[in-house]
Amino acid sequence: MHQFPRFDAYALNRFARLTLTLSCFLALVGSSTGADWTKINSSEDLTIYSKDRPGSSIKELRAVGLVEAPSWEILNVLNEVADYPDFMPYTTKAQLVERRPHGAIIYFRWDPPLIGARDVTVEVTRNSNKRTDGQTNYQLSWEPITTIGPAPSPGVIRITLDEGSWRLEPTEDGKRTTVTYDLLTDGGGGLPAFAINLANRQSVNELFQAIRKQVTLPKYSQKNLQE
Repeated sequence: MHQFPRFDAYALNRFARLTLTLSCFLALVGSSTGADWTKINSSEDLTIYSKDRPGSSIKELRAVGLVEAPSWEILNVLNEVADYPDFMPYTTKAQLVERRPHGAIIYFRWDPPLIGARDVTVEVTRNSNKRTDGQTNYQLSWEPITTIGPAPSPGVIRITLDEGSWRLEPTEDGKRTTVTYDLLTDGGGGLPAFAINLANRQSVNELFQAIRKQVTLPKYSQKNLQE
């Protein structure tokens, strides 16, 4: 349900130079948001927060942005698993393993350069609640599952830390949506924690850009499949 962190040659070269300065940079730009979340980056249409996860050196991320589309259209994008390789960078396979009454089991494989292929099977749970204004909030949450899905493949690193959620909250009478994206993943490991944290943060903006572009396709607005 997410984009694989972007690791390219330029980014990897920068990691060594950023090691000593990253903590100072975050201290300068960070601002407390309560509940242990700290703002680490903000633009006109996207704000990114992070917080520590006890027992892990990987930061949990939260991104909040406004998308110019109804929540049900964005949900159609997220539910159309077969389309992920068309617009999610490095995604080479997205397979619906099993559909469940309130969710699904989905297998993903990514083939980014330099660091090698990664894959994971996740269990996705969907929730919704009708608001007093007649609009509906949606949430998709996921976590790894090992009891179902394709077996590990030789040469492909199996991701074991991959948790997150999408929350879609309609605004302006449902014409726009406040999207909240949470993520905690180590991308399969193999790189220092500070490198994973930086790559995850950089990938969030690309993820929102991909969603904003994909949701403009007419196929996602033809029918409200969620009602």
